Amino acid sequence: DKGDKDAFVDKNEQEALFLSGNGKDLEWTVVRPGGLTLGPPTGTTKVITGTAGSISRADVANFCLDAVMDDSWGYLSQTPCISAGMSD
Repeated sequence: DKGDKDAFVDKNEQEALFLSGNGKDLEWTVVRPGGLTLGPPTGTTKVITGTAGSISRADVANFCLDAVMDDSWGYLSQTPCISAGMSD
């Protein structure tokens, strides 16, 4: 589908602004969530490598809020892939 291809091209161009473009000197984090769900927050978001599973929109929002509010944010100038974690 041409619309999907255009969306990925646009996403890649936006990320390039931070990775190697005019925004590279800013404080930034590009969050790459897995498949989004409408479920409640689980509070167990995991940063992963490889293929992401699903994650609630609420958990993505909490992760993004941490990026803004946490002075010791560990993913500055990075592109973390996030997925819902397993509860113990």
